[in-house]
Amino acid sequence: MAWLPPGEMPLVHAGQTLRLCLRQCLEVRPGEWFEVAVGCRNEFGLWKRDEFPFPAPVALELVLLSLRGELLAAPETRGSLLLTSSGKLEFSARMEAPAEPAMLCVRASDVDLIRPLVPVLSPPMGPGELPHPKRLTLEQCRLISVGASSLLCAECQGDLGIGGRLWDGGLVLLEYLATGKLERRRVLELGSGVGLVGLGCALLGAKVWLTDLEEVIPLLEFNIALNRARGLTLDVEAKAHEWGTDVAELPAVDLVVMADLVYDVEASKQLLASLVALAKAEVEFLMAFRPRNVEDPEFFRELSTHFEVQRLEERGVYGKTCYDLEILRLGARKGMAQAECAALQRDSAHASKS
Repeated sequence: MAWLPPGEMPLVHAGQTLRLCLRQCLEVRPGEWFEVAVGCRNEFGLWKRDEFPFPAPVALELVLLSLRGELLAAPETRGSLLLTSSGKLEFSARMEAPAEPAMLCVRASDVDLIRPLVPVLSPPMGPGELPHPKRLTLEQCRLISVGASSLLCAECQGDLGIGGRLWDGGLVLLEYLATGKLERRRVLELGSGVGLVGLGCALLGAKVWLTDLEEVIPLLEFNIALNRARGLTLDVEAKAHEWGTDVAELPAVDLVVMADLVYDVEASKQLLASLVALAKAEVEFLMAFRPRNVEDPEFFRELSTHFEVQRLEERGVYGKTCYDLEILRLGARKGMAQAECAALQRDSAHASKS
């Protein structure tokens, strides 16, 4: 019998990563005091006091980092930097103008917390040539470790909604991918969002194509340029693709990766059409999935008619925290008919127009 997910999960629960967030844009004036307001949130931007998992308030620190993540300075601060169960913290800070492109980072001073607390960084500031985000308003950045290196991803939820936010599935899937061999592989990421998973594949040696809706491409291009400005050599490009449309313009690859894409009934039908169209015997599919809706089992029933679905048990730090999040390997069933694919694409196109 095919594997099926348990159905929807609550919007706030103990299996989600906790991440610090900037509650307002930083207005930094060198030599003057400025306000810093942070919050502790889950991937949805939500918080419940009774979900605070730490036995005591968590001490935070404010540091100035280079684009590469190296410590440049510790700005002067005024006010408490203890994060309590309220999930909110405000304090003042003062710093001199950085001599190179830099980012302010709010993070836990203790790295051995009982549950990971993802740091938050400001968008890059300071002198030097930095990539321009075009028509987007950058809110904050995430610096995510990948082996001995790291990736920097800007978030832009205000302009892009769910496509402009880092989700737990991306953290878990990249953590898994970093344990394997990706050199010389050709990788396509569907629904890239901020681009973390695909950029991680490129950092690990793959040739990568990031795809998402047309309006998300400027953020993907910015994050590509931002990481190249950090000195990383990445063979990666961004390309628009709407699920359920013709895949003829997409490159031939041997690995398709996707994280947190099953969240809406109609969108899932379109996603399935793209997956079936991309399915070949030599193509491996890896999916990070978290139960979100009561309709999820129906999607996987349909998926299992086209693909063999295998649950992967390997877990890293994020994977162990996100206990409800699955990493799935999909393989096309033998004899998948082209007519099947065409029918799915027709149904998807009809659903997107209605």
